Amino acid sequence: MKHKTILLSLLAFLAFAGCEDLEETYEDYAGNGPVRYLAKCSDVTVESGWERLVITWKNNLDPNRNGIWLHCESMSTSLDTLLPADCDSCSVNGLAEGTYNITVAAVSEQGDTALTALGNGRPYTPNHEAVLSFTRGLTKYIFVKDKLVLFAGMKTSEIVDFKLDYTGTDGQTKTYNLSDNMWAFMERDLLVEDVDASQPVTLKRRGLIGECPDTITFPDYVLDPDALNMAADFHSRIIERYGEVDLSMEELELDYDLSSMEDILYFQNLKKLVLGKNRFYDPENPYNPKSSVANSDYTMQERTNFCIRTLHQVNPEFSIDNYGGHYNIWFYTFMGDGITVTDHGERNALPDDLQLFATDGFTLTADGEALEDSNLLDQDATTMWESPIAQAQATHDIVLDMGEARAVKGVMVTQARVSTNARNYLPEAVTVYVSTDGVNWTNPCPMEGLTLGMVAGERKLVDFLAEQNVRYIRVTVSDVYYNGNYGSVLGDIIPY
Repeated sequence: MKHKTILLSLLAFLAFAGCEDLEETYEDYAGNGPVRYLAKCSDVTVESGWERLVITWKNNLDPNRNGIWLHCESMSTSLDTLLPADCDSCSVNGLAEGTYNITVAAVSEQGDTALTALGNGRPYTPNHEAVLSFTRGLTKYIFVKDKLVLFAGMKTSEIVDFKLDYTGTDGQTKTYNLSDNMWAFMERDLLVEDVDASQPVTLKRRGLIGECPDTITFPDYVLDPDALNMAADFHSRIIERYGEVDLSMEELELDYDLSSMEDILYFQNLKKLVLGKNRFYDPENPYNPKSSVANSDYTMQERTNFCIRTLHQVNPEFSIDNYGGHYNIWFYTFMGDGITVTDHGERNALPDDLQLFATDGFTLTADGEALEDSNLLDQDATTMWESPIAQAQATHDIVLDMGEARAVKGVMVTQARVSTNARNYLPEAVTVYVSTDGVNWTNPCPMEGLTLGMVAGERKLVDFLAEQNVRYIRVTVSDVYYNGNYGSVLGDIIPY
């Protein structure tokens, strides 16, 4: 076996002296005498490497073969070369992005060319989608003052060498070997101390892709200290509660389910984390209140605890106020860490300054039909509105007419307090619109689809971004699926 390496930068188009094209060659042999064809090369394979193609073929026995002609062509490149007669593989290096058609043929001393063997391939280049999508080894990173938090992905056999080059707070150039610090079979949260975030932090990667025979050195990736990559659920909670993301906040309230609390690290000045304060349960609810969840599995629970401890390192005065045992935050979790956790117990009472409207004279419609009873206005969650049970999901508009324009700061939406299967139809979210004329509607809230606690009798205070002088309030809920059917139930709608 003989292998040849070709550097594209050294190649020029080679016109073979005395070599005719294929059609002319075989016309010369088409007389009345014996026809002798040059043995064809066969079994062409093309392997994609880093900016190269490795081409192999089978040379069939023929003493008249004097060389091997190899042609490599893409939309932008065309090259030919003549290889030794016993050569059966070739590496064409220095190739740009593109799909290349390969032609291999035996050539005689007279320049006659055998029938051609064909193949095609595409080299790996910096613009190849497999290269662009190759893992960075990090699912996320957050700069926290002079610390760098890394959420490492799973270490695989494709990862050969991943490292971070950075400048320490002492001004010295340093390297953190990321691949050595990854766990083999699960994600891990890593902390790099004393990082000068004003200087580049560069991720350098070497790894393998698919069947590529080469270890690829991927382009450097510079970590952006200002990058904001919040989880969708966390971002929604912040927008719903505050209307915007203000990373300078020193106190943060979280109330509903989260996959993780890792994104509190973006709030580098945070001094207090308040959990579950704005979930108002019905004290007469016969079922135990459902706490918010932030730890969907052990790994995410460990991540939440890791991030809380890291934030406490940055801000030693950081503390937690916990209502109702939310998010599995307990006193013992951070014993020995110096983190103060204050447990306020269940929060059943509405705020003292909340002034609910008297609803005498108010009227309601549901999906355009007048509601004759006042179940949604009586502040009794055991009397409720129910949508028709159906086999297809529907969205329902409940419109409150206050009779005249009033200054409204928000609306209290109460889940029905039920003990039957109807509790499986508690809506998961609510959208609120307001109007002065019942025709033109605006959304006074930070976003649509505001979260409702999935607890019978739980009350949700939907605060408007600003006080609204309106007559009509429209509350929209979507049916919930249960046991083959769709439906909705709701306890109360009271403006304040």
